[in-house]
Parts: sequence; structure tokens; C-alpha cells
Amino acid sequence: MYTISESDWKIFRRLSAVALDRHCANSLHMVREVTDDTTLTNHQRYQKLFSLLHERDDDVALTFNNPRRSNALQQLGLICSMNLLTDAEFSEFSEGIRERIKFMIGE
Repeated sequence: MYTISESDWKIFRRLSAVALDRHCANSLHMVREVTDDTTLTNHQRYQKLFSLLHERDDDVALTFNNPRRSNALQQLGLICSMNLLTDAEFSEFSEGIRERIKFMIGE
């Protein structure tokens, strides 16, 4: 398993918090869309909301929980595949990490 360098680890720790906040903001936007959908009954909105939150929570668990240097590369790949970092933020990582992530997500 590939372990990232200390400098990339520090960047990852800082930017994963930024990415988590963006993911949560996106989730809250999606919640508003569901709760505002007047074409559905209250029960249908409730069911859709429950499903959405379950799915989004699974994403949080897989992508952000238990960060370690040994799984940071996988988590960073997930963060990038969800477009949660800007190009400028992503460019803070070493070239080796950027190349690995681009390969992982098929860019």
C-alpha cells in the first residue's frame, strides 16, 4: 500500500476538511431540493430524503472517516472524483500524488 509523504499528508488533512464542508453544503442543497419538491407527497419527500441522507452519509464515511496516511490516497481519489477540490487546491499536492490521483480517477 502506498503511503503519502508527510508534506502531502499535511495538505491532505487541511484540504479534506475543506472538501468535507463542500460535500455537506452540496448535501444540504440536495435536501432543500427534495423538501421543496411539491410534486411529491410529504411521505414521498420523507422517503426520498431518508434515502438521500443515507447515501450521502455512506459517502462521508467512506471518503472522510478514519483518515490515515495509509488510506489518504484512496480518500483523496474519492474527494477528487466528487469534484470537491478546486484545481488550485489540488495543485498543492506533489506532482507524484497528482499523477496517481489522475490515473485513479481516469483523467
